[in-house]
Amino acid sequence: MSTLNHATTSAWTRRPSTSADDEFLYNLYASTRSDEMAVWGAPAEQQATFLRMQFDAQRAHYGRHFSAADHQIITVGGEPVGRTLVDRSRDELRLVDIAFLPEHRGRGIGSVLLRELLDESARTGKPVRVHAFKPSRAVGFYERLGFRRIADEGVYWALEAAP
Repeated sequence: MSTLNHATTSAWTRRPSTSADDEFLYNLYASTRSDEMAVWGAPAEQQATFLRMQFDAQRAHYGRHFSAADHQIITVGGEPVGRTLVDRSRDELRLVDIAFLPEHRGRGIGSVLLRELLDESARTGKPVRVHAFKPSRAVGFYERLGFRRIADEGVYWALEAAP
């Protein structure tokens, strides 16, 4: 169990993801797209169909390209609140995904998880790499932790923290 010295964060734990997490993972994914869906303004049923299609496509992509990745569910009080997906290859530590439910964002858990990954980078000599959607707050989050932009990939920045 990990704890943080942050007034709004209670004890949290992590555990491997299982098929029992599927519905949580869909809801988590949908929560990351809520601002976009609000702007789109389509009927709720159409939004749900679109989000399910996108979630299934993301899951298939991750399965094809990161099948050996370490997929962890972050819990607070025993309830799932987020996830990490980290692919450890011979050459890099790839943060494939990190996400939290809206009410658990900005509480410091992600910073702790990223610092642990950066510590692993220092021990192994492998860089940590991640892609972030350009207009997202995540870009600033990564840069505050020492990541730098290494490539412009259309709507995403490729970022890296060297060991």
